[in-house]
Amino acid sequence: MQHRTDKEINRFFQGGRPTYLNACVGNNGFQDIDSYYRGYIKTAKTMISAILEEKELSYRIDDLIYPIGFCIRHAVELCLKGSIISLSRIRENKYIEQIKLSKYHDIEGLWSIFIEQSKKTDRRYKSITARLSPHINEISKIDATGQTFRYPENVTNEKHLTAHPIINILKLKRNCNELEKLMDELIFANHSLIDEYRQNTYTSDLSRYDLYQIANLLPPKPAWSQGSMAETKEEIKSQYGLGSNKLSVALNIIQGHYELSSLIGIQLPLIDAKSEDVIIFLKQHAIYYTKQKETWHPESFSAEEMFDNLALEHSCVEACIAQISIPSFADIFSIYNIGRDAPYPSYTEGYSVARKSITQELILAKRENNLAESIAHYLTKMNMGTELIRGLSLMGQRSIVEDIKKSFPDLSMAEEGDISKNYPYPFANEP
Repeated sequence: MQHRTDKEINRFFQGGRPTYLNACVGNNGFQDIDSYYRGYIKTAKTMISAILEEKELSYRIDDLIYPIGFCIRHAVELCLKGSIISLSRIRENKYIEQIKLSKYHDIEGLWSIFIEQSKKTDRRYKSITARLSPHINEISKIDATGQTFRYPENVTNEKHLTAHPIINILKLKRNCNELEKLMDELIFANHSLIDEYRQNTYTSDLSRYDLYQIANLLPPKPAWSQGSMAETKEEIKSQYGLGSNKLSVALNIIQGHYELSSLIGIQLPLIDAKSEDVIIFLKQHAIYYTKQKETWHPESFSAEEMFDNLALEHSCVEACIAQISIPSFADIFSIYNIGRDAPYPSYTEGYSVARKSITQELILAKRENNLAESIAHYLTKMNMGTELIRGLSLMGQRSIVEDIKKSFPDLSMAEEGDISKNYPYPFANEP
C-alpha cells in the first residue's frame, strides 16, 4: 500500500534555487481566495504592461489577449465569490451558508447574489456596488461563464467574440486598473466590516456605524425629556426605517456603550481606575523620563549610570504600586493599548475582556514576586502619556483627559482619539 505523505514531490512544480524565486502554496503561507484574486489580476496587468513596453513585439497580441482576458474575468469571479463568503462572516446568513459557490461560474448570477445579500448585510455596500456594477456587467456580457477566453468555440461549435472583433490593449489597461481599484476597495470593505461586526455592537437593522450616526443626530441626554426629542426620534425612524421598539433598542445600546455614549454627553465610569490613579501613574512616568534625560549620556554610558537608571525605575514603580491597585493598573494598561492601536480601528468593546486578562497576569506576577517588572513594562514606555490620552478619549473619559491636561501641560497637544476613524470604510456615506 502506498502511504500518502504531507509533502509530495512533483518533478514539474517543485522548489529549488535561487530560493527567492520559490512561491509558497498550499499550507506553506497564508493563501486564501483573495490571494488567488490578486494573482490573476496582477498577472493580467503584468502581461498588459509587457505588451505596452515592448517596442518591437516578438509575439502576437492576438494570441496574448486570451490569457489576459481570462485572468481578468477569473479575478472577477474569485473576488465575487470571496465577497459573498465575507457577507456570511459579517452577519449570519442562512442563504449563503447553504449555496454551493464552487458550482457557480456565472458572473451575472454571482453579482446578483452579492447585490441582494449585501443589501441585507450593511447599507454601506450600496456605494461600492453602484460603482462596480458597470464593469461587472460588461465583463458578464462578453464572458458570463468563463469559456470565451478559454476556448475558441463554445459547446455548439460557434466561434467566440465574433461580435467583438477588436480589443485595444491600452483601453483594456485603463479599464483593468479601474476594475482592480474597485475590487480592492470591495475586499477592503469586506475585511473592515468583518472586524467591525466582530465587536457585536449592532442590531438586526443597524450596524455599529449606523448607531454612531444616530448618536450624532441625538441631543445631549439631559435634553431627551424636551419636546424636540420626539421630532428627532421620528426623523431617525424615517431615515433608517425603524419602528419605536427597534429605535429603543438602538438608544439603549448607545447609552451603555463607552464610545457612543460620549456623543450624547454621557461619561460611563471605568471599572476601577479613577482620575487620581491615572495622574499618579503619569507623574511617576514623568519623573522617570525627566531624570533619565538629565543623566543619560549614551556616548559615555557607564555601569554606574545603568544601575542609577534601574534604581530610578524601581523607585517610580514602587511609588505606583504603593498607591494604585492591581485592577486600576489593569484599567490603565488596557486603555493605553486601545490608544496605541489608533488611528487604525481601535474598538473599545474589548476593554472589559482585556482588563480581566491583564488583571490575572498582574495577580500572577505579584504571586511570583514579579509585579514590579510587569508595571515597569508599561511605565517605561515613552509614548505612555499620548497613547493613554488617546485611549481615554476613545473611551469617552473627557473629565480624566482634562485632569491630565491640567497636571501635564506638555501633553495638552497630544492627539486625542477620533471615534470616526473606527469606521475606515466608508466613513462619509449616506444611509
